[in-house]
Amino acid sequence: MSLQSKIDAWLDQFSIGPDSTIIVACSGGPDSMALLDLMKKSGSRIIAAHVNYHKRGDESDRDEGIVKAYCRSHEIGCRVKQVDPDKSKGNFQNWAREVRYRFFDELLDEFDADLIVTAHHQQDHLETLLIQVLKGAHPASWQGITEYSGKIGRPLLEVSKEEILDYLNQWNIPFGTDATNLDSAYARNLIRNEQFEQFDRLLPGWRQNLLNIPTYALEYSEFANCYLKSVLTASGSLDRTEFFNLSPVLRKPVFAAWLAQHDIAGQVARSQFERLDDLEEMQAGRRIQLNKDYFIEVDRNELILSKNPERCAFWSEFLNEERLETGWKIGVHNFAKSANKPFDDHYLQLNWDRLRLPLTLRTWRPGDRIQPLGMRGHKKVSDVLTDEKVASSEKSEAMVLQGFDQTIYAVIFPASHEQPGILSEAVRCGDSDQTVLLITKMD
Repeated sequence: MSLQSKIDAWLDQFSIGPDSTIIVACSGGPDSMALLDLMKKSGSRIIAAHVNYHKRGDESDRDEGIVKAYCRSHEIGCRVKQVDPDKSKGNFQNWAREVRYRFFDELLDEFDADLIVTAHHQQDHLETLLIQVLKGAHPASWQGITEYSGKIGRPLLEVSKEEILDYLNQWNIPFGTDATNLDSAYARNLIRNEQFEQFDRLLPGWRQNLLNIPTYALEYSEFANCYLKSVLTASGSLDRTEFFNLSPVLRKPVFAAWLAQHDIAGQVARSQFERLDDLEEMQAGRRIQLNKDYFIEVDRNELILSKNPERCAFWSEFLNEERLETGWKIGVHNFAKSANKPFDDHYLQLNWDRLRLPLTLRTWRPGDRIQPLGMRGHKKVSDVLTDEKVASSEKSEAMVLQGFDQTIYAVIFPASHEQPGILSEAVRCGDSDQTVLLITKMD
């Protein structure tokens, strides 16, 4: 079957006809340029959408030019969004994705379009599956990339990279190459550039075996759903008593099935599942952050899943230093405190071994309390801010860093304040501590 026939069959499968209006996400790279050409030939009304992040110098402008030139020569509507990379907050890739999809949503509304199509293909799907497994994601979330979700379609998901490159060569379609994709310092690039070739040589058939994983995950989820029905309340929460009456080996898959009903199973770290038993002993009124968007509230008789109403950051692990929108950066460092980083007023240094992951960085709330370094008792965060002379107009910008058990490890002041904040006695560093969590001002 030709590649065009595969695309046409995909459109038919989802009842997308010639009267449909489709936004084609197009970076100017080989995959998206092939998709743009295929969608043009499908007969639907299409609008190309390109985002220029100006992150790769001349390469960024070159890719924009490729997309515009193609659209001009084929009389295709084209919209380009210019982005200032210096406005990124936190992880650049996550921020860029939010900017990109917000732009696509705006175009959906502007053109009353039926869907957005992206150029994710089979290799992307394989990479995502492998990363999910290697990162320890729960089996219920071993889905890779889905073919259709919401108003986003991925017509190339069952198409190999080789097919795409052959198509580009056959039809002489221009495209740009992103040089950063060749940098194996990133996990996905390492897998793509080095590991896949080794797998092909040493493990024939591994690709199909990996593609079977979502089917196994579905079977697993169906089994868990049978037990989930027995512990759900009428409101959709978990009956606390019935849930903890389940065998411990069943709790994790049932909990994952519950999260899957809310489409967040794949967004919760495996480490969270390891601490389910802690919920059984928690007092009513406590809450546990699952990720940056959701938390579980512990009620006397129920476990209630709720959406976080406040700005917050969330980490189940630290691999790299991360820049925060609050004006600070946070990351794990290895060194002896006494030898390399004597305490001063320009950073906060937390004993990594005393932290209970996952960590949540959130806006402080009335009633929050911390045990300041060197004190036996606790102090209200509101009093800390007053005593440290944080301006009333800026108090709302202060944040707290808390652990899994809701212990507040640090109060972080607004970036305009001279000092970064205060630490809890619970995370005091000793002279021999080698691994610390360091919070410093951005350069």
